[in-house]
Amino acid sequence: MTASSARRPVQGFTLIELMITVAVIALLATIALPSYRGYVVRANRTDAQQTLLRAAQALERYYVTNGSSGYTGATRATFGYTQSPISGAAVYQLDFPSMPSQSAFTIRATPQAGTVNANDGYLEITSTGVKIWQGHADWNR
Repeated sequence: MTASSARRPVQGFTLIELMITVAVIALLATIALPSYRGYVVRANRTDAQQTLLRAAQALERYYVTNGSSGYTGATRATFGYTQSPISGAAVYQLDFPSMPSQSAFTIRATPQAGTVNANDGYLEITSTGVKIWQGHADWNR
C-alpha cells in the first residue's frame, strides 16, 4: 500500500449528527408554531375589528342619507361588508344580531367554524360606539 491509498476522511453526516439536527428543528418548531398561531388569531381579529369600523361608518352615512327613517331598512348590502377579510376565505361573518331600528344598530362579526379564530368569541360594534368582544372587557386585549 502506498501513502496515497491510505484512508481518506469520510465525507458526509453521521447518523448521530443527523438525529441531533432533527431534534433541534423539532424543538424550535414546538416553540415557534404556537406563537405563530397566536399571531394569526390576533391579526384576523384586528382585521375583523377594522371591517366592523368600516361597516359602522357606512351605516352612519346611510343614516345621514335617509334622514328621519334613520337606520331602518338597513341590510348587510347597505354597509357592503359581509365577511372579514373582505376578499378570500371568510374568517369572520358580519351580520346584524337584530334588525336596525330608527336610532340604533349593532353589527356582529362571528368567527367561522373550522378557522383558527373559531373559539375566539364574536366582536360587536353599536351605533353608540360601544365595542364588545365576547367574554372580554374590550377589543384590545
